[in-house]
Amino acid sequence: MSVDCVRIYQINGQVSKVKNAPLAAGVGANQSLVAGVSGTVIRVLGFSLQSQAAAQGTALFKSASGGTALSSGYVCPPSALPPYLQDIKDCGYFETLTGEGLFVDVGANSIFINVYYVTYTPS
Repeated sequence: MSVDCVRIYQINGQVSKVKNAPLAAGVGANQSLVAGVSGTVIRVLGFSLQSQAAAQGTALFKSASGGTALSSGYVCPPSALPPYLQDIKDCGYFETLTGEGLFVDVGANSIFINVYYVTYTPS
């Protein structure tokens, strides 16, 4: 017998599977991580950040391209160090506005991003 270790959340009576969005992002603003879907919200449950270089990078999560900042900026450790990690939390860290995608602004150096999220329709 095999066991499927997929984490499932229930939000507003809706069952949502945890999804993963990896991205190798260069320096620049308004880079798409997760596309928005009309009528849904993207809730970030956890993520990791790592610079692709020997120096630090930075990341700022946003709702929509050029949209509202969802977090303060994060410093991404140099490639020789372990990544910056926000463990998966049931309540999550932040979420987009309804219908908007999840975007990131990257500064200083290119970074690796791995985001764990769920989507749901707000009530």
